[in-house]
Amino acid sequence: GDTAPAPKPTTTTGSLVCTPVATSTWRDGHWRTDIGSSTAADTFQGRYSGSSYGRNSGFAFYGSKPSTLSGATVTKATLRLRRLTSGDYAARSPTMRLAGESTRPSSYPTLHESTTGPALGVYGKVSPGEATWSMPTSWGQALVDGTRGGIGIVISSDSPYIRLAGRSSWSAAWTLTLYWTRTG
Repeated sequence: GDTAPAPKPTTTTGSLVCTPVATSTWRDGHWRTDIGSSTAADTFQGRYSGSSYGRNSGFAFYGSKPSTLSGATVTKATLRLRRLTSGDYAARSPTMRLAGESTRPSSYPTLHESTTGPALGVYGKVSPGEATWSMPTSWGQALVDGTRGGIGIVISSDSPYIRLAGRSSWSAAWTLTLYWTRTG
């Protein structure tokens, strides 16, 4: 008789919500502590007009949670962002960067890929003040694979000066949702 056909592989899908283990802003050679908890602070990009302080770079780090999906294929990745008052009220887009570190390092994070984030006005003043941003799927995959560990807002100029909510200002700040599929 004939042998039974090989069983069809099963495909499972799901989503994983990852809240950051830290939201922090780097300026003038150190992590800022003047804006609240150094691991739940708001995240800033650029330099406030006329400020004698240096340029800000804000980051969110995700720890080991994304890597719990190791071996899965990311089909979509979203990030929750809310812009707070600082600078002007007009809609501005942060420059999003991937960072190599999954927890906040003592030194400046290692920067990798770059893309333009969503145009956000100031929450409560200019719509849309918050967004669930669909980031490049490859970024979500890099976080799952462990080759990247954080996401930042970083520009090489002073403007636009942007402040995005950190964990202490908004519980959903920088929440990453990874949609995945696995065949096996």
